[in-house]
Amino acid sequence: MMVIAWLIRKVLRFFRRAENGTLRGLVRKLDELDKDGTIYVVEPWSPGSRAIVVTNQDGTTQPRTVDGVEYAYFLEVDLACDTRDDVRAGRGPARGDRFLAVLIYYAKNDAYPQ
Repeated sequence: MMVIAWLIRKVLRFFRRAENGTLRGLVRKLDELDKDGTIYVVEPWSPGSRAIVVTNQDGTTQPRTVDGVEYAYFLEVDLACDTRDDVRAGRGPARGDRFLAVLIYYAKNDAYPQ
């Protein structure tokens, strides 16, 4: 039994590490991110898309290229936090990929889905 529990912990750690650098991984850590940062995501946007946070000192929304990979502007971190809080307050699901679908919709349309 102890071996199974140990193995499960190892597998879960592996999947959490694999999520680092994805939109899903960043959203799980929203409260730990720099509120002045901006999220950039590789298109097409999905929960598993590669994502980075950039301190956007120049105020631009132009795509960023990092290590040869182009990241498109997604949302400011503080706006993503506000969206999450609005969703939790009753506008829809606030967990997992369902919330990420709402967040992606919001980033594309500057509005919540109907």
